[in-house]
Amino acid sequence: MNTCPTPAELQDGVISQLQDLVLETSDAEEFFQELAAFSATLLAPPASESSAMSPSIGGRSPSR
Repeated sequence: MNTCPTPAELQDGVISQLQDLVLETSDAEEFFQELAAFSATLLAPPASESSAMSPSIGGRSPSR
């Protein structure tokens, strides 16, 4: 059964991912590239609605 995360769980997942990006990127340019990719995957339709697979961010998948 596929359940959607609650708004609080989604927010916690996003915050955790952003904290990881800040801690793991070595410079501002890399951070903004990773942030753009992360934002794009959050705004993209779920994989079941899209024919293409969602890219992972730095080897991580965004929490949904």
